[in-house]
Amino acid sequence: MKISADLAQKIVDDMRLVLNHKVNFMDTNANIIASSDPERIGNYHGGAFHVLKKKTPLLIEYDHQFKGAKKGINMPIYFDNQIIGVIGVSGESEVVKYTQIVKTMTEMILKEAYLNIMSFQKREKHRLIIETLLLDAGNLYYDTIFGIDFKENYHVIVGSPLTQDFDLGYLHQSLESILNQYPKIYFTISFSMIIMLAPIENIRDILTLIQNKTNELYNIELFFSIGTLNINREDMKKSFETAKQGLSWAVSQGGSDRIIEYSELDLGMIVVATSADMKSFYLKRVFGKLSHKNQEQLILILEVFARHNGSISRCAEELFIHKNTFQYQLNKIKQITGYDPRIYQDFAVLYMALLFMKQEHTNYS
Repeated sequence: MKISADLAQKIVDDMRLVLNHKVNFMDTNANIIASSDPERIGNYHGGAFHVLKKKTPLLIEYDHQFKGAKKGINMPIYFDNQIIGVIGVSGESEVVKYTQIVKTMTEMILKEAYLNIMSFQKREKHRLIIETLLLDAGNLYYDTIFGIDFKENYHVIVGSPLTQDFDLGYLHQSLESILNQYPKIYFTISFSMIIMLAPIENIRDILTLIQNKTNELYNIELFFSIGTLNINREDMKKSFETAKQGLSWAVSQGGSDRIIEYSELDLGMIVVATSADMKSFYLKRVFGKLSHKNQEQLILILEVFARHNGSISRCAEELFIHKNTFQYQLNKIKQITGYDPRIYQDFAVLYMALLFMKQEHTNYS
């Protein structure tokens, strides 16, 4: 691990706050790359050279005992069993007592920085893989470049929080903490949408685990859509599109199904596959005479009517109204639209328009 000047300066600044002594950080060439005294940055430090050579701490008893060095303690810093630099604390001989503190704190900061770098690199690798496979139009040898075994059937999964009020960092942490144990699963988050590639057969169990943990730790509710299955490299983009369509359907239904598979959709498959122009034409044809207020009432009545399979008494009971009042609402729908919800064929027309209306505001394509 090579220490950057920025990271070395962070270490120096943190040590300065704790020790109230001047601190220097030297690289493996014995040059000062960070210091609480900016004028010393870039200078050669003979004491650091001695530490690097002997691999032991060095107490410098007076200024210029070694070229470019001042009195104080200098010690080697290890990472992954290799010396990656030298840190020095200026002062009288009593600074020796800080040796273990400096060593421990420095190595903790380095470890944290390393883990952050590894996490970032992994995120970027996953993002590159997914964007190349799903968004790139070229015909590359993906398996050779990324080491993905396309002999396995990869699932494309997309997911989204039920609301947009969430912390992206927390969502990343939750996904990484679970998916680290599944090295063949790749994921990224793009425009608040989770995109995953997964060859695991029990993917539903993994998605449920993600949902439960994310909700428990960060109060983020997720739902997922699984694209067409048994895909290969050439089918990847098609699976991605069907997964997005399934997500759009799930959002329009309020997330009542937290994990859905495109292949299991029924009416939803028709709704998401219908073009926006066709939806708009159909809605104008069926609901064109409805005011905004009447639309809201119609949605409520039709949803309750469908939920109770046309039972007037159950619909009235749910809405806390009289049966005659509910009948009046059905008659009002017939009067305005020309379609009677109590006639099966007419209800099918109305219900399809209702699904189009709910789905037109949720588009992940």
